[in-house]
Amino acid sequence: SEINVLEVFHDTCSFLHQYFLKENIQCEVFSETEIFLVGQAQKIKQIFLNLLLDARARVLNAKPSSESQIKLELVQANDKEIHLRLKD
Repeated sequence: SEINVLEVFHDTCSFLHQYFLKENIQCEVFSETEIFLVGQAQKIKQIFLNLLLDARARVLNAKPSSESQIKLELVQANDKEIHLRLKD
């Protein structure tokens, strides 16, 4: 079925919100347009979860005491590709 990728990412961030709040980490996503793909939402959510937890570990290792941000940019390159840029 068709999945709104931004919606899945926001759901994943919401799931981690309390976890990140305790560690002063903010999570945000940017996209110029809504992005849809065909697939299983749960598998896409697991990909985002893994990426965010890896980014969390890098942020905590780099700046353990200050407020940090994890930013994700999504770009629909064409009708078969989505580019994802993660900055922590």
